[in-house]
Amino acid sequence: MVGDTGGYFCRASNEAGTKDSQTKHLSVQFIHPPSIVLPTTLINGNLLEIVCTAGDAYPEPVLEIYKNGKGIIASTNGTGTELSYTANVMVSDAGDYFCRASNKAGTKDSQTKHLSVQCWCDSPKVNDDRIKILLAGVSILYGIFLLVLPVYFWLINCLEYRKEHRKGM
Repeated sequence: MVGDTGGYFCRASNEAGTKDSQTKHLSVQFIHPPSIVLPTTLINGNLLEIVCTAGDAYPEPVLEIYKNGKGIIASTNGTGTELSYTANVMVSDAGDYFCRASNKAGTKDSQTKHLSVQCWCDSPKVNDDRIKILLAGVSILYGIFLLVLPVYFWLINCLEYRKEHRKGM
């Protein structure tokens, strides 16, 4: 326990007297895993906030936030028990995030959490992580019949990639 940090010595006593050993200083170092908080799903352009909070540790740890295994931001040496990252989210921000705490006692990682980033469109949509197909009904009046032809929009990273018109169903 951190409360055990301090100076220790040994004292021996007998009929001849008492003798103390040299004092040795003991510094108890430990680290517990940090925690990470972030949303699971955001819409492209919204505000992303990731908060990494250190677990119990001595000495105070350095905190880092990782995305897909690569560090994106780190605290400076022992400057606090919380690290936050804020940005306007883009589709490329989707991925797996975790927080790492390190000190002289070692390194511990938080649980990994996944962030999905979706495109916002005004049309009904079929969700897929990489490509979104949007269906917008196009009506054509043909005689006395109303014919609805679907128009498909293929989006990659929220940008229109290709538009297809389908005939009759």
